[in-house]
Amino acid sequence: MERTRTARTAPLILVLLALLGGCAVTDHPRTATIEPGGYEDAFRRTLATLGRLGFEPDRIDARSGVITTHPEPTGGLAEPWSRQQTTPGQEIEDLLNRQRRTVRVVFRAADEPAADGASGFDLRAHDGPYAVEVAVVIERVHRPGREVDPASVRLQWTTEDPALRARGLHPLYAVPVGRDEQLERRLAKAAAGR
Repeated sequence: MERTRTARTAPLILVLLALLGGCAVTDHPRTATIEPGGYEDAFRRTLATLGRLGFEPDRIDARSGVITTHPEPTGGLAEPWSRQQTTPGQEIEDLLNRQRRTVRVVFRAADEPAADGASGFDLRAHDGPYAVEVAVVIERVHRPGREVDPASVRLQWTTEDPALRARGLHPLYAVPVGRDEQLERRLAKAAAGR
């Protein structure tokens, strides 16, 4: 009896998880336009929004129009106070995987082509419209050599690979696995004051 009940509920749980992952709103692009004279307010709004989301700034350069953050880990559903995730599917993914996000915001003159943010002039003196581009990279953190005894989680140990240590990949390393487009849209919207 118990086996058939589990067999019936497993597909329902998989369908629910698939539906939760597809609830993203895609009506806001990751690039926004800022009216002339609104650069300083947009820059401050962006910093404030990043702070509310728990991101710690790594680089704040108002002259060149660049804001970057340190990688911010999150536990997904295990950390209900974290506001980085936009969808329930992201909450579940962050719970099941050790992930972190890094944000890069680049302001530029609207008539200037997209670049890496190394603008040749002081953006604070620009008198035309601005564009802001947001990139949020999701990285998955790995710990090589960690082994857990199947008899008890408390019986675990870590092995060390000298080749990994020589490459700087010990005890942790992070690999980019994608971009968080929903968070990019939210940050671009906040920077534009919408």
